Amino acid sequence: MTMRTSIGQIVGKAIKNIVVSENDRSPRVQVFLVFDDETYFELYGDDFSYGNHVYPGTLENVLNYAGRGKPRNVHVHPTPEKETLREVNEA
Repeated sequence: MTMRTSIGQIVGKAIKNIVVSENDRSPRVQVFLVFDDETYFELYGDDFSYGNHVYPGTLENVLNYAGRGKPRNVHVHPTPEKETLREVNEA
């Protein structure tokens, strides 16, 4: 799967509603983030899951957690300091 940079467009927006749609056909799961400026962003996939609660933590905590699975790519929006990304990619 190719990571799209469009997800960076949601940085700083305030989420007003979240809509989750489960379908019998592809995409099996759709998650819509509806923002208070009357825009929305869709996340979708046939094999899609998400956490069961909000976790406490910082960007550094998330990058450490995301790096544990040895991901091919990790994208952060907006892009943090190069040092932060280098540490994750070396982990």
